[in-house]
Amino acid sequence: MDQLGHRPFATDAEATVTRFYLRGVARWMRERPDSNGFAARANALYEELGDRELPFRYYSRDRLWSIEARTRWVEPDLEPSPD
Repeated sequence: MDQLGHRPFATDAEATVTRFYLRGVARWMRERPDSNGFAARANALYEELGDRELPFRYYSRDRLWSIEARTRWVEPDLEPSPD
């Protein structure tokens, strides 16, 4: 981090974090029937995937915030990625 607390090389969208959540949402939607209406479905999705610490179950902080992970998909280093 720099003196202002910013991570160096930060971009508007970190590739690995974005793809991690997109894959998680896609998997979640495949596994659950579309039956309880939009609001109930959105709330259930948030309950499962809304934890900001979720990626750190699969990635170390060093790997997830690396320049490589910011620019392209990298595989998790702690647990296999749930597909």
